[in-house]
Amino acid sequence: MPRLLFSTLALLLCLSRTASAQQASPNESQTKQRIVVLPVLGAAPETGAQFGVALFVTRHHADSSTRPSSLVGNAIRTAKSQTRVFMDIDKWTAGNRWRFLVNTSWQQFPLLYYGVSDSAPDTAEEAYTPRGTELALTVQRLIAPSIWLQAGARRMEQEIVRTEPGLALSSGNVLGASGGRTVLTSAGLVADTRDNLFAATAGHFVELTGSIANDAIGSEFDFQRVRLDARAYRSIRSSHVVAAQLLVQGTAGDPPFDQLALIGSSSAMRGYAAGRYRDRWMTAAQAEYRSPTVRKFGAAVFGGGALIASSASDLSSGELLPTFGAGLRYRLDAATRATVRVDYAFGRSGQSGLYVAFSEAF
Repeated sequence: MPRLLFSTLALLLCLSRTASAQQASPNESQTKQRIVVLPVLGAAPETGAQFGVALFVTRHHADSSTRPSSLVGNAIRTAKSQTRVFMDIDKWTAGNRWRFLVNTSWQQFPLLYYGVSDSAPDTAEEAYTPRGTELALTVQRLIAPSIWLQAGARRMEQEIVRTEPGLALSSGNVLGASGGRTVLTSAGLVADTRDNLFAATAGHFVELTGSIANDAIGSEFDFQRVRLDARAYRSIRSSHVVAAQLLVQGTAGDPPFDQLALIGSSSAMRGYAAGRYRDRWMTAAQAEYRSPTVRKFGAAVFGGGALIASSASDLSSGELLPTFGAGLRYRLDAATRATVRVDYAFGRSGQSGLYVAFSEAF
């Protein structure tokens, strides 16, 4: 669980004094760039002290019809010699005809496993440490107004360098418990009328994708996945915004345990440790109210719930997993509405988590 991954007070102090720069290309009328560097400070029981650096870069064109590009990077080191490094690149071409997304990471970092299903008990908690790399490339091509055709590939290779003796992952009975290579190819459609990528106030976003992993493309695991992500945004009373999201994910075949539908992340089902609950099928919904920004600061409150099950037909009989919380927003760049958020969320049975991230949750 993200227990004090960042110090909220330290972050807000740094935001007001951040080492940032605004740069322009040789042709000032074409692009503007905003760079913000922040320290990462915090602690967690499984890692000890954590420290590192986070980088946020946004770049926008004078032509407001072309969406802004961004780069987000983060490097964390802990007192117990654990490391996580990632970089996400989002590049748009003129007129939004092409979009290129690159996600890459390397980590040796502890995670938690409780088993499968919504009835996995707290007493089943066990820590494991994966070490490995992940690289993903997604390409979108505009094919009609506000509609993009999407194709992508993802390669994950990792080994589990530590498990707890005598528990489920060390038994050899959990698929993927020793690590392995997963290679996925995907295709889909995206309909996107949002007025802004980082902090939408109007429009909708719908993404439907299907993915396949098998040995023909170099994967050690053979499974299929379908995923729907639907969002809507409405402005009320001028700058007040209400946002809603529906997520549905289903998995067939023989996926490793870390490729099942997972509950818990910094964007969906906040308040739960990543993977606190997992199964083949998941549906989740959340809504969020976002206040206007005053002197670069804003606030949000949110709530939602999720169901997981071994099949789509069993979702209706699953146990509801609630989430709710609130957070602060800091506007990095007025032109792009790029934002850093600090959220604290609660799940069921006293679970909770602190999240610091770039851009709104959805």
